[in-house]
Amino acid sequence: MIETRPFMRAMYQYGFQLEWWDAEKAISVYEEMLELNPDDNQGVRYMVLPQYLHRKAYQKAEQLLNNYPEESTFWLFHRAFIEYKKHGRSQKIEQLLREADQANPYVLDTCFLQK
Repeated sequence: MIETRPFMRAMYQYGFQLEWWDAEKAISVYEEMLELNPDDNQGVRYMVLPQYLHRKAYQKAEQLLNNYPEESTFWLFHRAFIEYKKHGRSQKIEQLLREADQANPYVLDTCFLQK
């Protein structure tokens, strides 16, 4: 809704500023924003995902990735990271890294992947 844009922009900035002082509160603000705007036109998911990972909230991070399926490099590498943190090195992590590397070959040194 166009009428709510100023409020949502203010919430976004509030959450961003809270990251420095009260990260748990920032996460709450971001989660509330995702409830208010499930389409996430502001890209709040990109702000809350690193917060989840920093706190080792892998289940919440994985749920976020599943709620917003996309094939961006950002999302693919984070999916691989979560898989690695949950299960260690495996064939699945190798596949996820290959997919992420194909999305953007400049992020990883390709010799890292088993060929």
